[in-house]
Amino acid sequence: MVHVLFFDCFRSVFPTTLLALVCLLSSNLFADDKITAFEDADGRIIFVNETPAGDSATNSNGSLRASASALDGMIEQVAAEHQVDPELVRAVVQVESNYNPYAISPKGARGLMQLLPATAQRFGVYNAFDPRANLDGGTRYLKFLMQQFNGDLRLTLAAYNAGENAVDRNGGVPPFRETQEYLEKIARLYPLSEGSRPAITAGGIMKFVDNKGVVHFSNMDGP
Repeated sequence: MVHVLFFDCFRSVFPTTLLALVCLLSSNLFADDKITAFEDADGRIIFVNETPAGDSATNSNGSLRASASALDGMIEQVAAEHQVDPELVRAVVQVESNYNPYAISPKGARGLMQLLPATAQRFGVYNAFDPRANLDGGTRYLKFLMQQFNGDLRLTLAAYNAGENAVDRNGGVPPFRETQEYLEKIARLYPLSEGSRPAITAGGIMKFVDNKGVVHFSNMDGP
């Protein structure tokens, strides 16, 4: 079970009391859990005990983890606005955060699509814990990377995971174990081979490149 605790007044008035309370919560109430703390857009300190993500977005933990169905319309809308295949966005969201809008990585990446603070700022996301804003920034970043790497999804997703410079330095997918495993997880949800399905759409028209390198355009979802 995931617990979310909000502290507002204690932060500035009783910092010692807050620290003692955190220690109490960590040692007694959540003895078996890892506690994560962050400050939200309203200045509140939020403590969350992280639960390992399951294999499906429907394995929810209380109200903190949003279900795939609750976010489905939002993903469709954002994907349509930026002409990115919504199935690709869903795959990234599931692997990055398992649909947890308050997920925080050890490196500080936040929210549904795990945006680092620098990436969030770069794409105009001021509150990475806002699902709509996070999806918008993450989807725009995906599209930017797809355009930069000429539609190569493996390079695009490797850059999303390890950074654009890492892909450029290695002349391809970096030999990092984390990145290799990341691509494997995405591939279980979304085909990464060229021509398997369109990743970028244009005004409702899908661009599809078949195995012979022939470019097709269609208003149908698929070749």
